[in-house]
Amino acid sequence: MTALDDLRAPLKAYGVAAGAVALTVAVRLFLEPWLDHRGPYLLFVLPVLAAASFRGVGPSLCAAFLGLIAGGSFGGGGLTEPQGLAEAAIYLMIAGGIILCGREVDRLRAQSSVNTPPSS
Repeated sequence: MTALDDLRAPLKAYGVAAGAVALTVAVRLFLEPWLDHRGPYLLFVLPVLAAASFRGVGPSLCAAFLGLIAGGSFGGGGLTEPQGLAEAAIYLMIAGGIILCGREVDRLRAQSSVNTPPSS
């Protein structure tokens, strides 16, 4: 395994997280006529969940940050009004909880693979 291979895995994980947010932006743009600036962060929880489940803490933090930026662009007042700040804070609390749960799942998964006897 070369140094380049060591660099590719994390870059791929962050790229997948960013791609998931980009896909969510496209879906959100499609749904905007029906959503009409309501629930700006709702769909951006999904890339955080996917990244936390499959890619780890770093990529899920990346997805949460990109989702915060993208979701803020769909809100009516953005982060300049109390409602926009409240929506962003709620999104960050939910994303943080998902990331913490994902970290615990990774820890349990690693512990399980260490404690599993080899199959015969």
